[in-house]
Amino acid sequence: MMIFQEKRKSLDWAVETFRPLMKDLKMGIPDENSLLTTSSYGHMIKNRMDCAVIVVRKCKFSKPEYQGLFLWQYNYKHKIYALYILLNEALYQDTSAESCVRRKAVSTHEFVHVTAALMTTAELQTDELIKRQLEKLRRVFHALESDDIAKLLQDMRLSPQSEDMLNFADSHFRTGDEDFLASYGDLYRHLLLSYKLFRENFDDNKVKCFMDSLQTRTIDGLLVLMESIKTIARDKCLDKHFVTQRVVEEFIYKMIEESRTANSI
Repeated sequence: MMIFQEKRKSLDWAVETFRPLMKDLKMGIPDENSLLTTSSYGHMIKNRMDCAVIVVRKCKFSKPEYQGLFLWQYNYKHKIYALYILLNEALYQDTSAESCVRRKAVSTHEFVHVTAALMTTAELQTDELIKRQLEKLRRVFHALESDDIAKLLQDMRLSPQSEDMLNFADSHFRTGDEDFLASYGDLYRHLLLSYKLFRENFDDNKVKCFMDSLQTRTIDGLLVLMESIKTIARDKCLDKHFVTQRVVEEFIYKMIEESRTANSI
C-alpha cells in the first residue's frame, strides 16, 4: 500500500494518469466542444477519480479579455462533479502557428486546474468535506486574461529549478486537499511535452545517431536533433524555445542514461 501511495504522489504518475484525458478532450481542434466522463477510464476508477464529467466549451465571455476559465461544480443528488474548461472562441479564429501555441498554453493551463480538482475529489469522501472545498474554491476565482498569455509562454521557458519565478506557480493550482507532492508548475510543462512524448518523435535510430555524434564529435546527430525539435514544436503546437529547453535541461540526460544502461546489459 505504501508503494502505491508513493507512486500516486509523483510527477510521472500524474503525467501518465492525466495525459490520456487531455488527449481525448481535443482542446486544440477549432470546431469541437468536448465532453468525457472519468468513469470511462479504468485507471481513474482505480484511483477513485471516476465521479466527474469534464466539459470543454468555446464561448464568448462577458469580458473579451478573458481567455480561459475553470469552473468546478458538484451535484449532491447524483454525487458527481462537473469540471468546466471555458475557452475564448477568439483563440480559435486565427489559424496561425503563433495562435496555435497560445491556444495550447491556455488550454493546458486550465487542464492543470482539472488535474488538481480530480486529485482532490479522490480525497473528499464526505459531503461536509466537499462543501468546505467548494466554498474555498469560490474564494479563489481566477480567469486567464489576454495579458496572462505572455506569462504562460514565459513559464514554459523557465526551468523546473526556477519555480519561485513562475507567474503561475504551484500555489496557483493547489487546492490543499490533494495527495500530490510534486509541483503543478512542473506538471504543466510535462503535460505540454514529456520525455515519452518527445521519444515518440525522436526514435531509437535518432538517439543512436545523436549518441554516436557525441562520441565522434560530429554534427550529424545534432542536426537530426535540431530538425526533430522543429518538427515537435510544429506538430504539438509548442514554442520552439520551450522544446529546446526541455531537450537541453532534461531529455539529453535521459537519453545518455538510457544508452549507458543499454550498453551495460
